[in-house]
Amino acid sequence: ISMKDKRFNSKLIPFSHLIYVLKNDGGTYRGISEYLKKEYAVNASPKSIFQFLKVRNHRGIKPSLEEILEIKNRELIKMVQTENVTLGNKQNNEPDILGIL
Repeated sequence: ISMKDKRFNSKLIPFSHLIYVLKNDGGTYRGISEYLKKEYAVNASPKSIFQFLKVRNHRGIKPSLEEILEIKNRELIKMVQTENVTLGNKQNNEPDILGIL
């Protein structure tokens, strides 16, 4: 009989860099929770997100600048694709993404 490693792995780990970026950009824990639920079907309470970031901050786990830029770029592309946003020139009452950034 062998003992398997039974450490808890959070469902938030795949989204850790995204959560860090959203919080660092001024997002609230509630807003991050709602965003993850809407965009990724991940149910996590605001308190869970707070605890998740607290543990990683205590351990010094933060994304690199390259990872932060990649996440922001990926989310921006996703927003453009899903909301039919134009860059710079508003047409047909579409939101202007340059005003969002």
